[in-house]
Amino acid sequence: MPFLRRRRSIPALDIAPLVDVVFLLLIFFLLCSSFVLPALKLTLPQASNQACPASQELVVSVDRQGNFYINQELVPEDHLKDVLQTRLAALKEKRLIFRGDARSEYHNFVKVLDLAQELGVDDLHLVHDREKTP
Repeated sequence: MPFLRRRRSIPALDIAPLVDVVFLLLIFFLLCSSFVLPALKLTLPQASNQACPASQELVVSVDRQGNFYINQELVPEDHLKDVLQTRLAALKEKRLIFRGDARSEYHNFVKVLDLAQELGVDDLHLVHDREKTP
């Protein structure tokens, strides 16, 4: 009885699904990458002896030891009201940003809030760090 021999098929790799995956990855990276927009190369004029426009907000900071700073300049606590009043008078909008150290005492925060209300601050913002999520 003769046995039929099967022809051995040569293994082949179908690359159509591979091409699909590579194409999808290419589209994904093109959409997620940031594009550089063409810009004009300009040489901007230089200004001599012209001051920068004043910032339209004041930043009041309190460190851990209870020292007060206005725009990063140390201000004694007994001069805080006078300096704030002078600086706020020079601004169009009375905007105050408060940055307090997490370990500073609460009465420092209350003092700045009271001064802001007394001096008629229009906008008061509290700066904080976002909580880190695990």
